[in-house]
Amino acid sequence: MKINYIVSTLLFAFASIVAISPAYAWPDEADRATIPFDFYAGNLKLPAGTYTIGLDLDTNVISLRDESGRLVKYLMGIPTESTTEDKPELLFVHSGDTYVLQEWKSNLEDVSFHSKMLEQILANRVEPTSVEVALNR
Repeated sequence: MKINYIVSTLLFAFASIVAISPAYAWPDEADRATIPFDFYAGNLKLPAGTYTIGLDLDTNVISLRDESGRLVKYLMGIPTESTTEDKPELLFVHSGDTYVLQEWKSNLEDVSFHSKMLEQILANRVEPTSVEVALNR
């Protein structure tokens, strides 16, 4: 019984550390964007608003944090080759009234995202359009 308690306590402590550590990760790059429409980041629909977007270059994880700091979404990104030296921006795929975050173009690295929602839009017979949202420092 005592061993079960110790093992359970250790597992809880380890899980807490793992769950909390990404929230305190310091991004290598952070930008702000005012997104004028509701959008999907991964499979989560986020409301229109101003977000701080941070990138951890070691893990290619980005964080999207709303102005209140209460809404935070982490996405695993895939580095893509930078094809432009334009200003930093977010690239969304748009079809109907659905917007899905597809790529973050930054000064350090471009990162793309895949999700089921993005796959559904690209699989539709209707040609989706791209929407760019400028980033500010």
